[in-house]
Amino acid sequence: MNTTICKYNTVSNSYSKIKQRFKKDTFTVGAAVSGYYFITQGATLGLSSLHGSTASFVYVNMLSNHVDNIEKGSNPKHMLVPICMTLSEVLWNRHHPDVQLDFITTYIGFFAYKLALFRIMYDAIRCDIMDMIEKQNNQQ
Repeated sequence: MNTTICKYNTVSNSYSKIKQRFKKDTFTVGAAVSGYYFITQGATLGLSSLHGSTASFVYVNMLSNHVDNIEKGSNPKHMLVPICMTLSEVLWNRHHPDVQLDFITTYIGFFAYKLALFRIMYDAIRCDIMDMIEKQNNQQ
């Protein structure tokens, strides 16, 4: 396992550690986004965000399983998650006119995995920059 240690963070280049962090961060960001919507926008938009955040977490898990089994020629089932999320919201809105879920808020919750990915990338870039600065200071 190859690790780079910097003053601010430890970034592991191990695929399994990155995958676990990605899953954990997706869950955390999704919970934060959903919590924000429940507190500030009310239950209906909170449910929409929770629906999207749950789909985001399922998507990341299915994507990592697909990547793990890519050599076996597995089908990209993770691509069905946003389709199923949208269809389930359409069905919900048709059968529950009193509680209408919002598509935009659902997709904001779904894109929680992208925020988690940006967080991982930010930490890796910050670590590399800090290591580069430290090496330059040691050479002088």
